[in-house]
Amino acid sequence: MTSILLRTISGYISDSGYRFLMMVLGPAVAGLGAYIIGSSSTLLLLALGRALQGVASAIYIPASISSASILSTPRTLGRVLGIRSGVISVGFMVGPLISGYLVDLYGYYASFTVISLVFTSTILPVIPLRKHVEVGGGGLSLRLFIDNARIVLSYKTLITAIVVTVMYSAVYATISSFLQPVYLEAGLPATSFSLYMTLFNAVGIPAKLIGGTLSDRYGPLIPMLFGLSSMTLSIVLLIYYTYPPLSYVSAILLGLGFSPLIPATQYLALNNIPPRNRGIATGFYAMGFDLGNLIGPLTLGRVAEIIGGYVNVFPILLLFTFTALVVSITVCKPRRT
Repeated sequence: MTSILLRTISGYISDSGYRFLMMVLGPAVAGLGAYIIGSSSTLLLLALGRALQGVASAIYIPASISSASILSTPRTLGRVLGIRSGVISVGFMVGPLISGYLVDLYGYYASFTVISLVFTSTILPVIPLRKHVEVGGGGLSLRLFIDNARIVLSYKTLITAIVVTVMYSAVYATISSFLQPVYLEAGLPATSFSLYMTLFNAVGIPAKLIGGTLSDRYGPLIPMLFGLSSMTLSIVLLIYYTYPPLSYVSAILLGLGFSPLIPATQYLALNNIPPRNRGIATGFYAMGFDLGNLIGPLTLGRVAEIIGGYVNVFPILLLFTFTALVVSITVCKPRRT
């Protein structure tokens, strides 16, 4: 919720000549949040640390994605966004392994202290980019925020990217939230779900790079159609083969589908937006992930209570990918090369 409320505001501030500042503040606030979590002795402090990490995400992501788009060229936008997203996937794979190792050896306080230092150290690579990412300017006011919001929301490509992102992120959030309790309820070890997510992340790294490259060459429609079709097939397999080992095929297809959608929808969202407005546009686009993460598990969790179990929710996810496919085909056109 913190991220949803702040993303567009921080994106607008980035566009107003403070993009570099946002990329410095984000890791600094995240580092502070991690340290508070590691040293917390009460639920209030833990909540404060988590809230600060939400603030950090809202501050950093619009500035980071818009900076990547500004530093790229029109011919390399997709690849740059794909590389950025791929690097994040590497962090998601390596981070839990290292932090788990630190927790086992030294405890939570030491682990979160290291995490805090890592967050803070990411400020250093940003320093040389200061003069290259600031393309906006002007004062900060509510009127200018509303005007800029109207400008970017007038682009149907951005609206399409937001809608598609809500749909596919809701699918991912639901599967990743519901599948673990399904496995535990069936008496399967925790490693069963861990392997599912490991396969998902492993295939996702090259898939993101491919999605970005295809967006540069053919436009975002081709990787979006591939991604959504692969996610649809993944859901179908998960419906009929919910448990390992056959469910791991679903994990691979889910990774192959979800991952190229990230650079493709980012490309769709930002390619037509003027560089001076890409921060606030990124803020609106990133809200799609937050809304999907809320709509999926929360809404479908309630549905699961009514219809009797998480497994029975999986067929409903087909409506999400089908909707995203229809919207994508209706709005996007393939680029002729």
